[in-house]
Order: sequence, then structure tokens, then C-alpha cells
Amino acid sequence: MSKSKFKYPFRVLSGFILLLLIFLSFSCFFKKNDNVKSTVAFNTSISGEETSKVLEHALEAVDKPISEIKFGKDTYHFYPDKTLEMFCYISNHDDVMVRTTFPIFNFSDLTINDQDSTFIFYERIIPFLIYNSKNISVKNVTVDCRDKKSKTFDLQISEDYLYEIRNGQIVFVKEYYEHRLGQTILYDPVRKAIAFNTEAYADIANGKKSAVKNKYIYKTDKRFKIQKIIGFENTLRIEQLKLGLIQFHGYTKKKLPTIGMVLTNKGGQSINRIAPALRVTHTSVFNGSNVNVHRSGGMGLVADNSLDLILDSFNVTTSKGRMVSTSADATHFVGCMGKVQLKNCVFKNQLDDATNVHGAYQEVVDILDEYSLGIKMRHSQQQGFQIGVKGDAIELVRLSRFFFSYNNLRIKEVKKLNGGYHIIKFNEKLPSEVKAGDLIENLDGYPYLLVENSTISSNRARGLLTSNPNKTIIRNNFLST
Repeated sequence: MSKSKFKYPFRVLSGFILLLLIFLSFSCFFKKNDNVKSTVAFNTSISGEETSKVLEHALEAVDKPISEIKFGKDTYHFYPDKTLEMFCYISNHDDVMVRTTFPIFNFSDLTINDQDSTFIFYERIIPFLIYNSKNISVKNVTVDCRDKKSKTFDLQISEDYLYEIRNGQIVFVKEYYEHRLGQTILYDPVRKAIAFNTEAYADIANGKKSAVKNKYIYKTDKRFKIQKIIGFENTLRIEQLKLGLIQFHGYTKKKLPTIGMVLTNKGGQSINRIAPALRVTHTSVFNGSNVNVHRSGGMGLVADNSLDLILDSFNVTTSKGRMVSTSADATHFVGCMGKVQLKNCVFKNQLDDATNVHGAYQEVVDILDEYSLGIKMRHSQQQGFQIGVKGDAIELVRLSRFFFSYNNLRIKEVKKLNGGYHIIKFNEKLPSEVKAGDLIENLDGYPYLLVENSTISSNRARGLLTSNPNKTIIRNNFLST
């Protein structure tokens, strides 16, 4: 894979390097030498909650390239108030304005060594956002984010969660945002795992179709934030019996939850996958070793359009009595190449797969000339995903032919007009039979996959989901999902 394959346009921060935000109370020193890269070290003379002082300013490019960032072993608190904000397309997540404390953009040969520190990130922050870089390592860090006849049941809410009842609906109020009940699941507090037959009881939220019927003439994806609520009326009503004790009315579609079970919720679908713990994109060579993720508002790690990713002792587990670790997959890889290796990992209590490895189809919507197609990504959570780069082999397929290809082409150029619509020019002329509605797939956009010596348990959904045509080895793992 040539280095040029990972040069993508990125207008938000082009022209300068912004590495990370530092605390008002930190001392920073640089070891400079004409023959070696510099080391940036962060230390603090105080500990505990006092380290949660607001972030002061950004550390811009130094005189020498940076090879390592070190943190003194401690607990560090990161708040969103003064962090970098940008709009971000994230594979299998929702596309929103996000904030990040570690924007690793356009770096090479960089190690972030947190020396067994604990990083606590508050609310909707992507802790590590790695873009267009090469040979990046993150290691030694822990990431945390903080009656049958009447068809009613009561719920005792933990004192940790501030809430309000508005127009018969519960709203959980956070420091920087809020969310409604949304997607829910029951947990067994003894096993600290998903309750047996939870689908018979949850989701708790229920409703009905409105009486007004509409006929839609355009293709839609009901996961889109706007389209998913069309024609839906919420019939669940909530009453506060006393502070911290609420009662649900109108719960008709499922069995009443068993007394003593723990109800968890992560907000509404299409607004609850916003902040993965680590996001790696358009990057060549990433190593994550001895990393512990206890909580994130999305996946533990999501990677796309990247080459050679190795996770060793990358663990997704709960902390402090929680039932849920990540609100989606522990790890997820889209359109990645080279090798993807997961070794000696523990993935527990996440609300989706332990890992998901796949590519993506995009739909032909326009035949622009003899060499060019206008293509569209239909999936609501794959907006912005680039199906390939110059030189990649593209396969043309048709649903009526059961996804068997009828031609292959190589990409000459990709132009991104917006998140959903791209123009692809090929080296070869288009076959005469290509037509709107056909699909394209990147034959090069799959890795050699190894999953070994790992533990996967107590999660919702699957363990390993691999839609991968390349060599795949899964061995010596424990799975109990």
C-alpha cells in the first residue's frame, strides 16, 4: 500500500497541526535534539478531582517532530467546554458536531503512552480521533465516561441520574445535553449480564402508527433522525410517585418487567451513537495495547479506510457497578485493509457486537459519461464513507444476480460532493450493461483477520460478525453471548 493512498482532503484543520489540549495545572517540557524526535510529557503535582480544571489551550506544532507523548500516572478529567469541535462522519455512528481532546491529525510514528493513567471524559467527547496518520500507538490507558392489570410498573431511579417529567415523558438531564428514554434493555443485577429473555420485556418505549396515512415516493432509510419518527405516536406515559420513583402507564406491547431487574437505556436510536472512545480513519498502522475502555457514547473503537490495525489487550469492560460498557460495538472495522488483529482482548457488557468486520455497497444513481458514475450511500450511518481510493478494484453487482459480479473496474479518481453522493471516475470504460440501481463494492477493502485468545461475554447481539472474504482465523477464544 503506497503512502499516497491515505492522503484525503480534510479542510477543517489543513495547514497546521493541532495535537491535544492541556490542563491549566500541567507543566510541559520538550526534549529537543537535532537527531531525534522530541518527547512531550505531561505531569501534575495535584491529583484527584482537582485535575478537572478546565482545559486552557491547544499545543500546536513544536520545533521538532514528536515521537512520544507521556502522562504521569494519575487520573485526568477532560471536559468538553474548551475542546476542539468539528463536524464528523463516523462509520456506523450518527453524523454530528463532535468534540475531541486528542486530535491526532497528519502524524507519523507517534506513541501515546499514558503509563496506566485513567482518563475520564465527560459527556459527548471522542477521546482519541486519529486521522490521516501512520504508525500510531496508544497504550497503557483506561478510558471512562461517566401492576399487571393496569399495565403499570414502578422504576426506582439512581441518585446519579438527574431527570424531569415533561408532558408525561421522562427526560434525563446531563451537564451538556439531555435524552429521552429511547432504547432500553434489562439486566440481571446478580449475574451483571443481560437478563434472560429480555426481548419479552424491552424495549420499554412503545407507540402506535398515526391515523394519517402517507405514501412516500422516495427511497428512505427509517434510521434517519427525521424519517424514523414519521407516523409514530408515543403512547407511554410516565408519572412521578415521589422523587426518584416513577410509574409507567400504557405499557402494552411487552410483558411487565420482573421486579428487581435493572433497566438500562441509552437514548433514542439515531442519536445514541455519537462518541466512540477511539476513532481511526484513513490511517496506516495503528497499535492499541493495554487499553481499557469502561464507557463510551458509541463504540469502543471504530476504524475505517485504514491499513494494519493491531489490538493487543484492548479491553472493553464495565466499572463502578455499571451494567453497560459501550453503547454499541466493542470494536468495528469498515473498509479496512492489510491485517486486523485482536489478541488477548476482553469484550464484555457492550450493547452490540464484540467486533464487526465488513465492507460497504454503494448504489449507482447516475451514469455521467463513459468513465464516470455518480454513486450514493443509502445507509444513514455510512454517510461520508469513501468506498475507495485511486487504484482500488471495484466490483459491479446486481441484486437480481444475487450479488455475483458482472464486471470489475479500477478507480482513477473520487470526488466527494457531500456525505451521501460521490463521483467516481474509472480507468476503464463503463460496461454497456451498467445501469442505475446497480451496486459497487471495493474488492480491496477487506483485511486478513485474526481473533485469538480473547474473551467475549455478557453482551447484547452477536460475538463476532465477520463479512470478510479474505483469510480469517478465529481461535482459542471464549464466547458466551
